[in-house]
Amino acid sequence: MQSRARAPPSLVRALDASLTKGETEVTLRIQGVAAAAALMLLSIPAIAQTPFTQDKVTASGRVMYGLNLQAGSLNPYALGLGARGGYTMSNNIYAGGSLDVFFGTSKSVLGNTIDSSHWQIMGEGGYDLALGQDALVLRPLGTLGLSQHAVGYCFEETGDCGHNRNTAIVFGFGANLMYNLGSFYAGGDVRFNWLLADVDENTSIILGGLAGMTF
Repeated sequence: MQSRARAPPSLVRALDASLTKGETEVTLRIQGVAAAAALMLLSIPAIAQTPFTQDKVTASGRVMYGLNLQAGSLNPYALGLGARGGYTMSNNIYAGGSLDVFFGTSKSVLGNTIDSSHWQIMGEGGYDLALGQDALVLRPLGTLGLSQHAVGYCFEETGDCGHNRNTAIVFGFGANLMYNLGSFYAGGDVRFNWLLADVDENTSIILGGLAGMTF
């Protein structure tokens, strides 16, 4: 969709200049944590056992934090909530979908306010690997879907407010780690996202914790 109001170049430059070195450091730290977590998961040997998710429906809720990996631009992710559901077949192939909503961040520069947020709906495909004595399942997965960035502006001098909305195809990859608690499970996930759009916020990393049920 096209914008009702666009931020003047001077405001955009002021916003970029206002981003601190600390935000860049946080980005690097989260990238490092994610890389270490991925290496740790890949180092766990998968044992030829049946995952507790096999031939079952899984449904979970998630609390997430997303970070824009493009330094010098507003983060439209930040804290988010999500829901996921799917089915693992007898050959351990998983198919499902997810919906994520991120509340984004806001900034005030020279009396003008800009805020951003993001949502995405994704189809997911993966493979469930049993780890240990059927207590853990590692699910590498790929994702493909639709996303939307929303950026709102309010100008103090004129009192005018408006927004831009950019809808785009999004794809990514990641992994879930789930711990069996009987009919329930808990765990975490990591995902890398790419937006097929000409925006500053087209790459991101999303970390989250999850809790769900098997049926």
